[in-house]
Amino acid sequence: MSKRNNNVEQLWNSYLSSKGTGTEMEIYLRNQLFKIYDHLPKIIARRLYGTFPSSSFLELDDLISAGNFGLIESIKDFDYARKT
Repeated sequence: MSKRNNNVEQLWNSYLSSKGTGTEMEIYLRNQLFKIYDHLPKIIARRLYGTFPSSSFLELDDLISAGNFGLIESIKDFDYARKT
């Protein structure tokens, strides 16, 4: 396992230990996890945006924003021990 994967796993374990406490540490750890994965909503939104007709009123920034909210919720709900 690479050092980066080890660090990510440690971050997940720390986050899971603090999950549900409502502390600043929980929020900090969640934000650190968000920073690791924040490129994914951008990639997906750009791919999706390319499939919409040019007459669509949906903006790329709106898609990215919705994806970011989804990522935050996914981090909150993710069970790292099960990888699901």
